[in-house]
Amino acid sequence: MKQRDYLEWIEAENIIEHLMEDKHYKLGLFVLIGFMTGMRANDILALHWKDIMSGGILYKESSTDRYYQVNFSDETEEKVNKIYQELGKPSLEEHCFISKKKCVYSIQRINVLLKQVSQEYLRGEVLFTTSTLRRTFGREYLKRAGMSSLNTLGVFFNQDSEEFTMNYLRLYSNTLISLPRLCAVIRRQK
Repeated sequence: MKQRDYLEWIEAENIIEHLMEDKHYKLGLFVLIGFMTGMRANDILALHWKDIMSGGILYKESSTDRYYQVNFSDETEEKVNKIYQELGKPSLEEHCFISKKKCVYSIQRINVLLKQVSQEYLRGEVLFTTSTLRRTFGREYLKRAGMSSLNTLGVFFNQDSEEFTMNYLRLYSNTLISLPRLCAVIRRQK
């Protein structure tokens, strides 16, 4: 059976709830921000508590140097505040995602943790990586905003075409694509 690499929105919400119930607060926060904002993993890992405790995030995307303003819903803001309280109110200057070794988690380590989440909560049916968070956000954004917002989402994802964005989100069309004949290899028997 082929694994999906995105979640349905109800699954995403359930994962966040399970992580918080099981006291996996930092991973829960990472997943929450990823699902709710569509931010790239390296931009999430760079966040400090002061960046997220004001009801939203203003950040400069590292790969494009563009600035984005993300406003949290009331529910998301409540969850961020709850996690902050449960973690003992860390200094606002501190990075949000500090490991036991006192360094910021790497994307590789986050992906290992997300794989464990997939095994524990999703029976391994989802290839759960940092890209899954962004892909799930994009699918839900289109569902709520409509297909007319596909171009806006493509700009946010820094993708060149609507077709590429659709493919990235795993929203394949049934349109037959005809590829040009680039070359022909003819084998001749001697």
